[in-house]
Amino acid sequence: MQSASPTAFRGIVAADRIVTVNREAIERCVEAAAKARETVRCTVKVAPAP
Repeated sequence: MQSASPTAFRGIVAADRIVTVNREAIERCVEAAAKARETVRCTVKVAPAP
């Protein structure tokens, strides 16, 4: 995929970084949404690309 679509591959890598760094916050957010039975706002940390 990296050679077939470099832009898409970079997007997947960036998304994985964001999810990995924010795993606990995302889990708490999913739990809050389930409890509220509606969409909730969540805060995540995003670092600059290396």
